[in-house]
Amino acid sequence: MFLSLALVSVFAFLTWFTKETPSLDLRQPWQNDPYDVVVSLDFVVLPVLVVLGGTRAQMCRRYSALPSRRIVDLLRVCGVAVGVCLTTQAAEWVAVALRLHRASWDAATLGQVIVLLAGTMVMVAAGVRLRAASRVVQQVSDPGSQPDWLADTVALGLCVSGKLKCLGPCAGRLVRMVTSAFSPGCGHGPYGPQC
Repeated sequence: MFLSLALVSVFAFLTWFTKETPSLDLRQPWQNDPYDVVVSLDFVVLPVLVVLGGTRAQMCRRYSALPSRRIVDLLRVCGVAVGVCLTTQAAEWVAVALRLHRASWDAATLGQVIVLLAGTMVMVAAGVRLRAASRVVQQVSDPGSQPDWLADTVALGLCVSGKLKCLGPCAGRLVRMVTSAFSPGCGHGPYGPQC
């Protein structure tokens, strides 16, 4: 799961870098719409998914019980992120197959297509592994009433506020106040804060 989030982060960075570097962007077969829409969507969607997964992953501790719902949710967010990457790569492959902007292709284009090929193989492998892990987890677990995303975010907020020096008490009260206002009872139970 963590490797999948790291791979998605690398993919998002490479997508951003090649899009924002004119000497590379102008050599891409997928530089214009409709293929570019999918690439541009990655700038918004992938960081949100990585932050969601990273926030939830912070609650996975080696020395405490690991609720199965947390694993199931992490596998889902990783699967969605890998799916977004594969969708983008599919659009890029369509642009390559159609030989769009062929007149501007050069060594930079060849390099980007090689990176696209390697990235596609890595994302397909990650997707296959995530799918296999999801099947195993779903067979042996019952997520039931275990902590959800909100409970983990609250627990993480309480953990972080407890580590702040002078602002810790104020931050902790703020987290508790917001939690009680929006979701009474959130973060309480057998899988509460695990710092």
